[in-house]
Amino acid sequence: MLARGTRIRLVRLATAVWTALVAAGSLLRNPPVARAAVRLPGADLTLHALIYAVLCVLVFLSTPRLPLGRRLAAAVGLSLAFGLALECLQPLTGRVFAAGDLLANAAGALAGAAAVALLARRPP
Repeated sequence: MLARGTRIRLVRLATAVWTALVAAGSLLRNPPVARAAVRLPGADLTLHALIYAVLCVLVFLSTPRLPLGRRLAAAVGLSLAFGLALECLQPLTGRVFAAGDLLANAAGALAGAAAVALLARRPP
């Protein structure tokens, strides 16, 4: 079993890597994941929701010293702010701002927070 400090550092590293991958995928003109998702109806928005659910969970796990409610609020807030920032930057890279993507990001972040809240409240 890893020491608590080591686990937290690994989670923070995973969060940084995931965040960088999300940023790259969101700002590249034609990312490979987007090309694959276009083939299935609704896959793009589902992918957004899944990506932001994972991001929200990782941010939550990266802030172990905050109380549960504050951790959840921070995880959702940071995930949504990150998604909004990326959507605002997309027109600078030849892509378009899409409100539907923001809604899918929010749904994913809220789903991730709900999952964490349910798991955090269950008895050991």
